[in-house]
Amino acid sequence: MTDMANNTPHVPVAREPADHSAVSANESERSRENAPVSGMPVSDGQCATPASAGPLQAVPANTNPAHANPANAKAAEAARSPSSSNALWLVITLINVILIVFIIPAGLLKNEQLGFIVKAISIIGAMGAFAAGLVWFKNLMATLPQRKWFKVINVSLLCLVIPGHVSQMPVVRVHPRIEPAGSKLEIGGQPRDYESGTVWLAIRNHIVRVTPRGDGRAGNFAVSYKDMFFAIFREYKPRWTPLYVVEIGTKDPDIEVLIRMKDGVFDPGFRKDPPATGLELTFVPKPDSNDTFVYRGANLSTGSGDYVDLPYGEYELIAHKEGCKQSVKQLSVGKTPEAKANFDRLCQNGQ
Repeated sequence: MTDMANNTPHVPVAREPADHSAVSANESERSRENAPVSGMPVSDGQCATPASAGPLQAVPANTNPAHANPANAKAAEAARSPSSSNALWLVITLINVILIVFIIPAGLLKNEQLGFIVKAISIIGAMGAFAAGLVWFKNLMATLPQRKWFKVINVSLLCLVIPGHVSQMPVVRVHPRIEPAGSKLEIGGQPRDYESGTVWLAIRNHIVRVTPRGDGRAGNFAVSYKDMFFAIFREYKPRWTPLYVVEIGTKDPDIEVLIRMKDGVFDPGFRKDPPATGLELTFVPKPDSNDTFVYRGANLSTGSGDYVDLPYGEYELIAHKEGCKQSVKQLSVGKTPEAKANFDRLCQNGQ
């Protein structure tokens, strides 16, 4: 009324707008409470699903950070695993304690109180280092079987150790020919029985010694690990016999005598390192032959009388010289008290 009386136009008073944010929040909460849940039946028997939202899915709860983040799992595993750096620091700690004790002057150590303190520190440090080392070693033993390199090393060592252990056992059967009967057999310095005709040996090098009961000299034979290895696949029948002195006499200079074994072959060790003759004349194996040796007499007009050591067996000795006749003798070595092969003059006119 007053305004109309004063002819003053009515002007609306501007008011501050209400807090719409709170109202909007409340409305949103009410709308969510009133909204039907997906998969829950409503009054008409249908499952109401908001058109704007996709179907809700159950998400399993996972509170383990190791599964949520693989990097965390690796970090946790590394923290639990013992490291060489930890062991190094334990060693350094022990060294420091020891050096500190030795640095203290001997006069101060005579002080009972100081000596007690030093002992206490040493004991505590040693116990701590031992406990830490024990935990480290325990963790190391627990984690080693899980490491790939540890498994590879163990399998490789097992493949090497088992054959190596078996090779040290007498697993190879050998059928030696030992003559004459009654000779003493020693392998590796130990007497061995061979009456059954079989000797069991390990896959390694062996030194065999055969000593006659009567006259003669012991024969030594080397058996290599290669011989033992191949004896697994084929029958191994070496001939081990003593050595006997044989006299060879010639009456012409430079006579050559072929000494052929009739009932076997010379041992490889005998061919490689034959014994020297009495006069240290030529006595060598014939090339490309394992059953024949070549002996050459002295370059004397009257010939020579010499001695050679030969294994037990039957022999044929052929004496010859170019331009002269040939002479052949049969000889049993070790079967008679004396074995002699003395050849008459083969050449005429002083050749």
